[in-house]
Amino acid sequence: MASGLSLYYFRELVVLTLIDQKGNLIFCYVFQGRSHAYFSPFHLFTFSVFLTSPAQASDTVRLTTGHWPPYFDESADDNGLLAELITQAYATQGLKTEFTFYPWSWALMLAKAGQFDGTAAWSCVEQRAHNFLYSAGVLPYQYVFYHRHTLQFDWASVEDLEGMSVGATQDYSYNEKLANLMGRGTVSVDVTTSDEANFRKLLAGRIDLFPMDPLVGMAMIDQWMTPEEAKELTFAPKPFKSSYYHVLFGHKNPRSKTLRYRLNEGLRALWASGEFQEIVEKWLATEVPSDNTLDLKLFRPRFDEC
Repeated sequence: MASGLSLYYFRELVVLTLIDQKGNLIFCYVFQGRSHAYFSPFHLFTFSVFLTSPAQASDTVRLTTGHWPPYFDESADDNGLLAELITQAYATQGLKTEFTFYPWSWALMLAKAGQFDGTAAWSCVEQRAHNFLYSAGVLPYQYVFYHRHTLQFDWASVEDLEGMSVGATQDYSYNEKLANLMGRGTVSVDVTTSDEANFRKLLAGRIDLFPMDPLVGMAMIDQWMTPEEAKELTFAPKPFKSSYYHVLFGHKNPRSKTLRYRLNEGLRALWASGEFQEIVEKWLATEVPSDNTLDLKLFRPRFDEC
């Protein structure tokens, strides 16, 4: 029996629901639909995408992800840096990997519902452990604050951000201290469903800061903006968050423990062979400006789950 993913739209509200095979409500999410202009604001309608639980080939790992270059890139032959690392790690274990691209909220939801083997890649957040197993840390990352060149911005602690407006992307995890400031309302938070929307708001002066992995930020600005627009944005080099990207495996998938183990073992094999470093160097050589100060020795897996 198929499970149903349904989207309801009325005026400026969008309601997304997911019903499992027993008729139980797995997920219900309500958000403002102003940015979803492809729906008529004057009509209520429903469309359903019926998601069958496909017969999974035992040698194929099916993962959801989102467009996040250079880590995950739907237009790239190898689907991005992180995608290639995950693919080659599983290849050492005799497994194939298949990535399906969705908006990030959907990618997480579908993996949680057991429609896919897992989702990549996410940082370690305690509440996600209720629904997912974490893989080893595949690759480290840092978050910095992007801002307009015209804004004289520097910071020593997150308290220096008080009174500023910060863009945030739905379902992303941020520094705990920053999250506390957001929760207390001492910084103004503007949440949207995409990174592109946040960069556009930053460019238009609707927000002051946007926290983002600088590698992703550079790739997105290059893809989405004109050279003139790109010159208007920069970032403060001091990172406010450093962590690792992980693959998440949903508790509802009976293969989760096995697939996590196989990925972790594959990462060990990939690192020991030197192929891990070769993949990283290949991607960074093409995606990062030549004047960067990245230390390639820092780009290595961490062999614990979280």
